[in-house]
Amino acid sequence: MFGWVMNKVVTQCTTGKPAFISKHEFDSALSTHQRAYNQNASIPALSDPIDESVASGAVMNPNPDTYIRQLELIELDFTDKCRAASDFLRTKEETVRRAEKGLFIPNSMNDYMDRLKRSWSNARTRARLSTGTDIERGTLLLAETSDAVLTMKYKIQMFHLSSVLEASTL
Repeated sequence: MFGWVMNKVVTQCTTGKPAFISKHEFDSALSTHQRAYNQNASIPALSDPIDESVASGAVMNPNPDTYIRQLELIELDFTDKCRAASDFLRTKEETVRRAEKGLFIPNSMNDYMDRLKRSWSNARTRARLSTGTDIERGTLLLAETSDAVLTMKYKIQMFHLSSVLEASTL
């Protein structure tokens, strides 16, 4: 919290404003930091599971999103496409809800998205370097990204914790 207070005061002073932090603003920042430290290996989901009809609708859409077209290229069956669509849609919804509720520390959303893109890029590189057909390598990429969805709660928790630690250092 000292790092947050210090950054807030420096920002206010450099912009010619008084070094003032309201009780509400401080309590909100403190609650965010406490949540990051007090979570026990699991963050409860804010989003509801994706309804099967929504996932199957995404798969059967005549103009499907890019990720659905990619699933078709690796010849995934309908059930696996629906499962992948559900994972994708739920992860997207979960991220939006957390951002709307302010559960990401300020500026951490950009860091989170950068880390997510790097993780996907690394999985894609591993798939490219593996042996097998394009379909087999595409299936490997899907498996690696699906594993990331299964461990997302842990990764988000660790991301929050590392963001708090980074924000608290001078």
